Amino acid sequence: MVEPRIVWIASYPKSGNTWARFLLSNMLFDKVRGSADIEAMVPDVHRGREVNTRYHIGGTIFLKTHWALADEMPELARTAAAVYIVRHPLDVLRSHIDYAGVAGDADKRAAFVDAYIAAGGAPAWLRRRFGSWLENVAAWTGARGRFPLLVLRYEDLKADPAAGVRAVAAFFKCDLSEADVARIVDASSFERMRALEEAELAAGTEGFFGNERGNASDPDFRFMRAGTVGGWRELLTDAQLAAARERFGAAAETLGYSLD
Repeated sequence: MVEPRIVWIASYPKSGNTWARFLLSNMLFDKVRGSADIEAMVPDVHRGREVNTRYHIGGTIFLKTHWALADEMPELARTAAAVYIVRHPLDVLRSHIDYAGVAGDADKRAAFVDAYIAAGGAPAWLRRRFGSWLENVAAWTGARGRFPLLVLRYEDLKADPAAGVRAVAAFFKCDLSEADVARIVDASSFERMRALEEAELAAGTEGFFGNERGNASDPDFRFMRAGTVGGWRELLTDAQLAAARERFGAAAETLGYSLD
């Protein structure tokens, strides 16, 4: 039996991978009824479960990953293509702070910010081969020419999700009508995903949102928090911002991001 080829839906954590999975699932497969469908249609390779190959396109499956692209990355030889989602490094930091549950503690928050800047990303992910934000972004965006690669900026998806859907459709050679685009955008909107999370948590439904609890000690924690752009501006002290510019500035600018 020939093993299926893989399209990676890749990103550094907290960069919009979940949104991309919803968009892709609503575009290529059945209507998404719940977050368990996302886990079946675009499985998370890090969960260690057997991949459901029911959802494929011409024998090609779609897998989510946060691994930094490297020669030793598992299943790399089966790569058919990749979609990489990138987000401003300091908005990624802002999202990590909420995910870790340290937003309300000034001392813990400051320590988290300092550690993130020093490591070039969240230190916890280094042990899982995700690399730093700097390493992850450089590895994947530097893969052009190695295999078909579509790089999407989270901020562009946020500003014009319809354009993002069209870009993904063009990459996968999907012929979509404007009605199709509108349906996919609506079905994958932040508001729709947030409502789905609330409904599944209230019902105790098995699925992505029940598994991704982040700061599980907080009963009010939600994975779909805000998805804002530019929220980092309220977060850093002048000294931290200067350190962040030194650490991330050059890489961020190549992606069109400002740290001013």
